[in-house]
Amino acid sequence: MMIAVLPAHGGDKKLGKAVELKAKGDACYNAGRYPEALDYYTQGLDRAKSENEEKLYYACIGNIGNIYATMGDYKRALHYYMKGYEASEIKGNAEMQWRFATNIVAVYCMMGDVVNARVFFKQQMSLPGTDTTRKKYYFYNNQSLMARADGNLRMAEYYTKAALDYATDKRMPKAYVMSEIICLGDIRMEAGDAKGAMRFYAECRDSLAGGGDKAQLVSVYKKLAAAAQQLGDSAAAGHYRHRYLSLSDSVFNTAQFNIAAGKLFEYENAETKKRVDDLVSHNRIQLVIIIVFVTLAVSLALLYAALRRKNRMLTDARQTLMRKNEELTAGDRRQKKLLEQYVEALNAKDREKDNGAQADETHQERNEIGLDAEQQSRLLNSITSVLEDVETISRSDFGLNMLAEMVGTNTKYVSWLINDTYHKNFKTLLNEYRIREACRRLADSEHYGNVTIQTIYEQLGYSSASGFINAFRNVNGMTPSAYMKLVRMGGNMKG
Repeated sequence: MMIAVLPAHGGDKKLGKAVELKAKGDACYNAGRYPEALDYYTQGLDRAKSENEEKLYYACIGNIGNIYATMGDYKRALHYYMKGYEASEIKGNAEMQWRFATNIVAVYCMMGDVVNARVFFKQQMSLPGTDTTRKKYYFYNNQSLMARADGNLRMAEYYTKAALDYATDKRMPKAYVMSEIICLGDIRMEAGDAKGAMRFYAECRDSLAGGGDKAQLVSVYKKLAAAAQQLGDSAAAGHYRHRYLSLSDSVFNTAQFNIAAGKLFEYENAETKKRVDDLVSHNRIQLVIIIVFVTLAVSLALLYAALRRKNRMLTDARQTLMRKNEELTAGDRRQKKLLEQYVEALNAKDREKDNGAQADETHQERNEIGLDAEQQSRLLNSITSVLEDVETISRSDFGLNMLAEMVGTNTKYVSWLINDTYHKNFKTLLNEYRIREACRRLADSEHYGNVTIQTIYEQLGYSSASGFINAFRNVNGMTPSAYMKLVRMGGNMKG
């Protein structure tokens, strides 16, 4: 994964301390001294805020995200990227917003969240970038990452080669070229070709050993160890593992990094405390005003009591809504668990075939539905991919026949596989996917606040209110209007 680096510049012609700290952080980051870089960026946040350098502040935020992404902490990296993206969007800084969107796509892919990755990829492509060379490179790079996360190794390899050729042709920095070669090795590993992967990793090792991104070299040694182990070469695996651990300790220096991360945590806590203190101070002033008016008029006391009652009602409504959302989330987790268990069962059958002990029995089980274990697993993944595409399942004519046609098989196999995996029929499963999207839209007042329930159910493929209401009640145990009321009550409480 190749991440976009945030530029260092100040708003004034005269360079302040914040710019200096940011520049030192960049120098340490480029040299692979990540604990020092994190420390400088943390100091840069404080100075940028005091010097009123908003662009510099969010550049430091973005590069802190880059450090966590390099360390493999994608959840933490996403936190900082999202913070920078939202601020850039509010400020109307399209260039900074593009850089954050580019990195958000990458970390979502590394986390396996292809849906959100695609959402931000659309943003990435719609935003203007002044650096057209890098913009085109990241088009190929992120297309490759999304294809890999989606399990489409053929397209992943195509886009990775395109990114490699482009980076080479444009004479981009060495790290960009190495990133794509490493990616080609990863694709070979995922395809089960450890020997082919070794060739790509070895090429990177030889190139990086003479000078280059140390974090990439650490990653290459780790991947070489895994490839050698898969090939049964324990001696080579042990050698590469030793090199990985030795170099990793010197590059990442966990103890020093934890100290720097602790300073960042202390800074963020101090900022949070300051905001809370300001809020408390503001609330105290309001409380004094309320007390004065309460003592002057009984009507205000009655109003206060009424507000208390309403607040309890809102609290109950919010708790009910949270339970419903948790039930939907739990249901989604159960479906994913069933899918994992089913795929594991299919893999177990393949292993039994490889052992040779139960080859005849496995063959009989395959013939019951006409598919072997690998075909069932591949078909199940294709079915899941289609059902997770909201635009597709929202078509009014989408049904079992269309699903079977899209995954390249017949309705008998699709119906059997859904029943065998999820223990429910196709219509029930389709309604669950559609209703989960309906709940998300009903709760999204920012984008769907002015949209009627009728518009939402028509957009999701339902032709009648009764059909939608019945499906919604079967999934959530309540009507759409009752759910909408809970959402509005919860939203009023937050306000």
